[in-house]
Amino acid sequence: MGMKGGTSWLTAVKRAFRSPTKDTHEDEKKRDKRRWIFRKQNTSPVKSVGNNGGGGASTEAAEQRHAIAVAVAKAAEAEAAVATAQAALQAARLTKPSYGRKHHFAAIVIQTAFRGYLARRALRALKGLVKLQALVRGHNVRKQAKMTLRCMQALVKVQSRVLDQRMRLSHDGCSRKSAFSDTNSVWESRYLQDISDRRSLSREGSSIADDWDERPHTVEEVKA
Repeated sequence: MGMKGGTSWLTAVKRAFRSPTKDTHEDEKKRDKRRWIFRKQNTSPVKSVGNNGGGGASTEAAEQRHAIAVAVAKAAEAEAAVATAQAALQAARLTKPSYGRKHHFAAIVIQTAFRGYLARRALRALKGLVKLQALVRGHNVRKQAKMTLRCMQALVKVQSRVLDQRMRLSHDGCSRKSAFSDTNSVWESRYLQDISDRRSLSREGSSIADDWDERPHTVEEVKA
C-alpha cells in the first residue's frame, strides 16, 4: 500500500510538472513498445518457420528492434527519475519557505507575548515601588512634622522660662536697688551727721584755742 501510494504521489507530481509534449512523446514510446511486443509475439512462429527455412535477416532485425526498445525504455526510466527528482526539489523549495514563514511568525508571536509579560511585570513592580516610596515619604513627612512640633513646643517653653527668669531678675533688681538706695540714704545721713559733729567739734576746739593764753599765770589766775 505504501509503495502504491508513493508511486501514485510521484506520478501525480511528475504529471503536474511534466510538459504535455513530453507526455505525448512517452505515450508514443509506450505504444511503440506494445506494438513491438505484439509483433514479437506474432513473429515467433515465423522465426520457427524461418529457422526451418533458414531466414537470418528477420532475426537480426528483431534483435535490433529489441535493443532499440530496451534503450528507449531505459532512457524513459532515466528521464522519469530526473523528473521525479526535480519535482521533489521544487516541492521542497515550495514547502520550506512556507514552513520558515510560519516558524518566523510563531517566533514573533511568542516574543511579543513574552515582551508584553515582561512589560506588565515591570509595570507592576514599578507601581509597587512608587506606592512604597509614597508610604515611606508620608511616614517620613509625618515624623518630621511631629519633630518640628516638638521642637517648637520646647522652644516656646524655653522662651517662657527665659521671660519668667527675666521678670524675676528685674523684680529682684528693683527690690535690691530700693534696698541699696535706702542703705545709701542711711549711710549718707550718718555720714553727714558725723561731718556736722566733727565740724562742731572743730569749731569748739578752735574757740578753745583762741581763748587759750600762753602767758604765765598763777594758780589763782588759772583757777579763776
